[in-house]
Amino acid sequence: MHDLLQPLLAKVPVLGLPRRLARSGLGIGDAAKLHLLPDGLIGITLPLRHHILGLIPHRATRYLGHLDDAATALLTPALLHGDHLRVRIVDVTAEHLSPTGLPEVHVSVWGAPRPRPGAA
Repeated sequence: MHDLLQPLLAKVPVLGLPRRLARSGLGIGDAAKLHLLPDGLIGITLPLRHHILGLIPHRATRYLGHLDDAATALLTPALLHGDHLRVRIVDVTAEHLSPTGLPEVHVSVWGAPRPRPGAA
C-alpha cells in the first residue's frame, strides 16, 4: 500500500511544449507520467489524441514536455528510488487563448515526502 500522498509541487509549468496543443484533447485532471531523460531532465508523457491520415482519431502516449531545473532537482531522487508519484494536469491554456500565442500547461505532483539528506 502507498503512503499518504502530499503535494510535492502544487503547480509547476511544463517547458518545451509542442507549438500546437489545442486539438490534442489535453484537459485538466488528465493523468501523466514522469520519466528521467538521458540529458538529466524529467520528461512528461501522457495519452494524447492525434489523427491517423488526418481522419481517424487515435490516442497514443506522447511526450508533452519537461520540468524546469528546480522541479527536476526535487523529483529526481524520488524517480531514482522508484517512489509512487501522482501527476495530474492542473492548468491548460491553448495557443489561441494565450497572450503569447504559445500553449501553457501546468502539472501538480503528489507523493510521499522523502527525508532530506542530513536530517535526523
